[in-house]
Amino acid sequence: MMRESQALLLIHGPDFERYVPGKIYEYAASGVPILLLDDIGESSRIVRDLGLGYSIRSDDLPSLEEALDGICTGDARTRLDDPAFLTARRAWLDRHRRESLATATYEILARLR
Repeated sequence: MMRESQALLLIHGPDFERYVPGKIYEYAASGVPILLLDDIGESSRIVRDLGLGYSIRSDDLPSLEEALDGICTGDARTRLDDPAFLTARRAWLDRHRRESLATATYEILARLR
């Protein structure tokens, strides 16, 4: 269902600016634009750096309107296919797979011995 959507909504208040919700990984892997509202922290940085969609404060009506227009016209999907972001997005997703995270954790633990 996510992959058939025009966009995925993620509401993430500023109280959690250092917290990355688990849902963002699923959203990033879906290939569907993310509309992130009310975040100024890590999630916003991820959305911007990986070209995943839009990160907007809910009180920024002009930017919200622009994002909704981009979603409705399909421009948001075009941005997702930008080659500049595809490589970075794939690498980021690979680094955050359970296997990759487990390997990195074991490497850290091995160095502590």
